[in-house]
Amino acid sequence: YRRLMAPLFAASLASITLGLACLAFDAGRIDRVLLLFASPTLTHITVGSWALVLTAVLSAVLLCAWNAVALCFPLTFVRIAEVLALLSSLVSMAYTGLLLQGIDAVPLWGSLWLPVLFVLSSLSCGFAVTIATMQLTGSTRVFGFVGRRVMAGDTAIIAVESVSAVLFALAVIQMAQSQPAASPTEAIASFSAAELIAGRDAWVFWGAFCVVGMAVPFVAMLAAPRARGGVSSPASLVVSLCVLIGGFALRYGVVQAGAHPIVGLPFAG
Repeated sequence: YRRLMAPLFAASLASITLGLACLAFDAGRIDRVLLLFASPTLTHITVGSWALVLTAVLSAVLLCAWNAVALCFPLTFVRIAEVLALLSSLVSMAYTGLLLQGIDAVPLWGSLWLPVLFVLSSLSCGFAVTIATMQLTGSTRVFGFVGRRVMAGDTAIIAVESVSAVLFALAVIQMAQSQPAASPTEAIASFSAAELIAGRDAWVFWGAFCVVGMAVPFVAMLAAPRARGGVSSPASLVVSLCVLIGGFALRYGVVQAGAHPIVGLPFAG
């Protein structure tokens, strides 16, 4: 299993490192990042930052544990580290959606379905990275049964994710159609909701996320067991890329729609 697990934890470490780099870039200054760890307070971003760091450390430890040159890790230690990595990764997946939901100034992000959608999207992206890593390292030829299970798991997650996306979209549409706006907050909610579902960047949500990120991979994964090569086919890389594009598009579209300046509203000025 070393040939399977070592590359997967390497991919995990690379992904988490990229996430930490994005967090540092978003903070703007390194001292703000250090403040999250030097003077921690119980907030979503602090908990999420610590979870990201812990996941990165555990990924590095498990990468060493599964590597051929590091055979001194007891099996019990490896299992405990994997359970801790699972828990910390779940926190890492959940905190972004909860962080956005807690920003009262942006009603679009207040939907109950947003954190659910973000978690399911993260799970699907994790499965996609697993499929792609297995394909690139050639481990699907040895662990084809694992690849089939991973693909079946991602198919199920995308199915649940699509239901959550529909419920989220219905809530957003209802928000966009609420007339007349009785307060500036309701006007902001209607404006940002309309931007997401019918604005200039609406194609990001409907096209890149719903079609490319969910519909195409779902159909492709359902057909994979009957297709030539199945999970071992190079086409699985394209499917994985589609899932990752959809995950990025979801976050980009939702954040952009909610972050439009208030001066864009009719009552502003």
